[in-house]
Amino acid sequence: MTDRIAETLEKLSAFGRTADGGVTRLPFTAESEAAAQFLLQYFREAGFRAFRDATGAVHGISEDPAGAADLPRILIGSHYDSVVNGGRFDGVTGVVCAAEAVRAYREAGGRGLSPEVIATNDEEGVRFSRGFLTSTAMCDGFSDRDFAEIVDLETGETLGQVLAAHGCDPEAVKAMKDSISGYDAFLEVHIEQGPVLYKNGEQIGVVTGINGIRRFLVTFRGEANHAGSTPMNLRKDAFYMAAQVVQYVYDEALRTEGVVATVGHAEIFPNAQNVIPCEVTFTIDMRSADDGRMETLAEKIRRRALDAAEQAGGSVIFRQTMQVPPVAMSGHFLQLLADACAARQLSFCRMESGAGHDAEIFGRRIPAGMLFVPSIRGISHNPAEESRIPDIAAAAEVLRTALVMYGDESAEKELQTQ
Repeated sequence: MTDRIAETLEKLSAFGRTADGGVTRLPFTAESEAAAQFLLQYFREAGFRAFRDATGAVHGISEDPAGAADLPRILIGSHYDSVVNGGRFDGVTGVVCAAEAVRAYREAGGRGLSPEVIATNDEEGVRFSRGFLTSTAMCDGFSDRDFAEIVDLETGETLGQVLAAHGCDPEAVKAMKDSISGYDAFLEVHIEQGPVLYKNGEQIGVVTGINGIRRFLVTFRGEANHAGSTPMNLRKDAFYMAAQVVQYVYDEALRTEGVVATVGHAEIFPNAQNVIPCEVTFTIDMRSADDGRMETLAEKIRRRALDAAEQAGGSVIFRQTMQVPPVAMSGHFLQLLADACAARQLSFCRMESGAGHDAEIFGRRIPAGMLFVPSIRGISHNPAEESRIPDIAAAAEVLRTALVMYGDESAEKELQTQ
């Protein structure tokens, strides 16, 4: 298993590899398509029935023995898209762990469950103004308004247009709503993307809950004019308005305990050295385990944006593009995964996740559990991102052990009801 994990992750890193060894694999790109085709073949070689859904996610169904239709259905996996110039372990580590755990479970004669591996698409939300495409489609669904309002941050194309251009039918995506109800549980493995496990020398993290996320798209509009001949007190400089609010975002986040905020994407128009900017758009990404604190901070930032625009004679549009509440992982799976770590004689700790994951979307609808693999020096979303292959293989073994335990539980319950 260990060698196959290393080989598969190395092959996946080729799809979108950057000059400095990172990975850029945004959804609905040539790199993403190549990775999806590779995963289809990888799943088939593992003995799964493989297919893609309307969101571009790749599924691998482990064919069940005769009479297994009533077995618990468990969905296991993570995402295969990446951030811009990110690392080669983010997301795909969980996909490969899931596939190898289910393969090993079946090869060892596991018959108590009906497991399905999934590689979700557009979890990161880097290309569009919102992420979690596959998990949202399977849970809450998408509306025509969503397809029109979710846009490519670089080109302005709507999600509906991009889906149609890549052979994905928006109507078929809408039809995926509530499909998660056909599953009994979701499990995910992911690299930690932080320093806790690495610093403390723990081999596995058992995730207790995942922070909520709010994202905003802010657009200031002023007036373009000559950079040399327009007096400072007569300008309607959109960048000046934006700069005040960006500074306010960071200052207030520093003062608000338990909340982090990031301005990670910005565009200036006309983006010329000698022209006063007439339009600036930027994003705000906010994370916390306390939804109320995010709500309060967001309202303070919105008011500051309105003040900045009014004082400079401009205007502002402040729009929330994502709201994902914090979610706790299933207590049952917390204990099951902890027991599986103990059975494998691996050191572990219980911990919260500061990063968002598909498990928080699925976890609002069905029981969910999550494991973290140590990230060396805590680095992620960076070409220097690295996790040790033996640690990844250990997580896959924990996952396999958890499947055996869960299958045994299900079999025992079945016997008790007969």
